[in-house]
Amino acid sequence: MLGSLFIQLKDFNNALSLIKRTILINPNHHAPYNNLGVINKELGKYSEAIENFNKAIKIKPDYAECYYNLAIIFRYVKKYSEAIENFNKA
Repeated sequence: MLGSLFIQLKDFNNALSLIKRTILINPNHHAPYNNLGVINKELGKYSEAIENFNKAIKIKPDYAECYYNLAIIFRYVKKYSEAIENFNKA
């Protein structure tokens, strides 16, 4: 996905634009919400990242990558029990 490439290049404006369009086209696909979460994590918007990851998990409950990403966020904000819980789910 082109949005993922922009994330790797740290071009978050272009990544956000593409990912938001992807969600408009197919709001029931899990991957764009994970990508939004990654962007928000990189921007230090942890509460928004948590919301994005949870949306992806709601769509695809066995999405290990999102559980891992949630665990990382919870570790950043010192919510260690939530971090451990999500690491275990990943």
